[in-house]
Amino acid sequence: MITTNVVGPYMMAKAAIPKMLEGGWGRILVTNKNADSQHEKFAGAYGPSKSAVEAQVLSWAEETAGTGVTVNCLGPGGAVNTRFGRGEIRDRGLDPNVMNKMALFLASDQSGDYNGCRFTGKYWDDALPNAEAAEKCRDAPLFPVPESKPTKLDRAWQDSERAVAGTQTEG
Repeated sequence: MITTNVVGPYMMAKAAIPKMLEGGWGRILVTNKNADSQHEKFAGAYGPSKSAVEAQVLSWAEETAGTGVTVNCLGPGGAVNTRFGRGEIRDRGLDPNVMNKMALFLASDQSGDYNGCRFTGKYWDDALPNAEAAEKCRDAPLFPVPESKPTKLDRAWQDSERAVAGTQTEG
């Protein structure tokens, strides 16, 4: 679990970021887990490994700020209809494709203002323009704003509209 969720993304970023910086553009997208379930019982290393990779995402985002390279997190927003972990979830969870539209947005040129942010795919709204739909998917930061040093990730530390409105619900 730790190797897959922490070491794997670290090695990928270590190889990819220098090439992306050299080219002046790139997008890294890491899958995450709901903030409120990263510490649930019986989850073993899964939740903590996702917390670790979210800390890495913030570090990489600070490193790439202003370069054309962005690094963000995206989760589905709840259990997905797959066999995973403690048993069968089929037909009781989210469609596995729930993150697709948000992922496509984050991989595009349109997403350059987002760096170090976390998103939940199930909140995508097809009735909205892409930028508004993306903002609707943006979550509150997992970690507090750094106080010991300046940060370049202004948007990552802003509360999302859902968090401000008190409607931040994660399935």
